[in-house]
Amino acid sequence: MEEERIIKIEGTLDRIYYPKYVKKVDSGEFAIFRVFITKRLENCDDKIEDIKVKGNVCTLEYGTTYKIFAKLAETHEIYGNTYDLVYISKCIDISSKDKQKEFLKNVLAPDSFHIPYLISVRKIGMLLHLNRGRFKRTEPLFLLFL
Repeated sequence: MEEERIIKIEGTLDRIYYPKYVKKVDSGEFAIFRVFITKRLENCDDKIEDIKVKGNVCTLEYGTTYKIFAKLAETHEIYGNTYDLVYISKCIDISSKDKQKEFLKNVLAPDSFHIPYLISVRKIGMLLHLNRGRFKRTEPLFLLFL
């Protein structure tokens, strides 16, 4: 029995075939799309310039770069190869503070991103008020700096 080869690439979203007439696909939805390969990570021939992939996806937007792992699903004479999606994630550069915040907004729920900051400000304010301006450690230190 032949082992299934999983190709690993980085590529830019080029076209969305399904659902039709959309510019964006929401996370968790099924989509068929084409990706222009920008970087070959593993098991990808140099002859292939783009691939057609199908499966449940993260949020897809035109021009965005994604890391994709996929396995061959179908071969068609006219339409070419179609791959089943195994893994997909948005490639995010986290070198600056703004880009790190953007990354955290994608990972955390929208409400939970601002909650730790609000809690830490409230806790410090309450401690300073209760202790009449003198800092007295009454709670574990990690709770103060969430």
